[in-house]
Amino acid sequence: RPTMAASPGVVHSSTEGGDPARGGGGGAPLPGSSSTPRPATPRFVYLDVDVDDAQDRFARAAQFVATSDLKYGFSSKDILRLGGRERAAVPELYASDHAWAARGPCAV
Repeated sequence: RPTMAASPGVVHSSTEGGDPARGGGGGAPLPGSSSTPRPATPRFVYLDVDVDDAQDRFARAAQFVATSDLKYGFSSKDILRLGGRERAAVPELYASDHAWAARGPCAV
């Protein structure tokens, strides 16, 4: 019986032969399976965890900076381009602005 050389990134769907502890079936192939190689699928999961509503709080701070840059003299409408001192002042300025503070807390 011919053997197929293993290639990086290729998974063989045959369950014939091999070590059962390593996934080899040691018996006949499953119905509908073949020894045709198929591309390996990634087995990773990425979780995006939003603790304490941080994404919404940061989005409010970013909107605050974008809409009130002239009022408070920010150097940019983009919160990520603000300097350290400006960015540190955003929560205090946000809290003192009654129209924005009523929308909920912000985070930088």
